[in-house]
Amino acid sequence: MVFFVLREIGQELGTFTDRNETHSKCLKGEKNMQIKLTTDYAIRCVLYLATHPGNANAEDIGKQTGITTNYVRRILHDLKKKGIVRSYQGLTGGYVLARNPEDIRIIDIIEAGEKSIHLNRFMEDNAPSFWISEEEKGNMSRYLDRLQMMVETYLRSETIDEILHTKAE
Repeated sequence: MVFFVLREIGQELGTFTDRNETHSKCLKGEKNMQIKLTTDYAIRCVLYLATHPGNANAEDIGKQTGITTNYVRRILHDLKKKGIVRSYQGLTGGYVLARNPEDIRIIDIIEAGEKSIHLNRFMEDNAPSFWISEEEKGNMSRYLDRLQMMVETYLRSETIDEILHTKAE
């Protein structure tokens, strides 16, 4: 998923011209941005629930997604607090999506488990100041603000439903 985000941003910045080229560069191990493992797992859990109607228990989700059951429970707890999943108690209990896949934005999932979605520590309020000059700091700040806005805009526009219906190239 991340290379699709970077592809879109790269096209906007004029650095990538071909979707397949970007994809193949990422698959060949060229450096690319990565999301945190917990976010990756949260997206997997939501995709699983979107493709398996009815209640699903944490153990089944874990087996099918390659995530330990305890980690799945922790992720689902965070997703529940954000209103993305709903849980049911009892013998037939489990987890279901609280919203339709077309109403679950990728940024919602990221925000459910991340303390911050800033691309760089420089964007944090308590970031250390290590710039040589105020001009350099201002230039970097403007650049990162623009990049941050582009990433957030893209993540707000993408939904689970769109991921489910993305065709392989």
